[in-house]
Amino acid sequence: MYDINNIDQLLDFYGGRRAAERRFEVTRTCIANWRGVRGIPTGLQPEIIFDFVEAGKTFDPALFDAENHRGAHLINQLMKAECAA
Repeated sequence: MYDINNIDQLLDFYGGRRAAERRFEVTRTCIANWRGVRGIPTGLQPEIIFDFVEAGKTFDPALFDAENHRGAHLINQLMKAECAA
């Protein structure tokens, strides 16, 4: 299990939907689309991953597209190894 497993937990990480809208300068509709077929926009994914890493949070790689999925998986492995050391 990860610290952040779904979009709701991602939004909670940022302090809620409105805080995420301000953080990423996007609309309510954009955030709503994260839950749907579109998912998190590719351009925001590296920034979100960086925020998670900076906060020491593990996260489900399935939140991200195929391009960022493998990197997310490796980052989680490194973070877990660091915590175990």
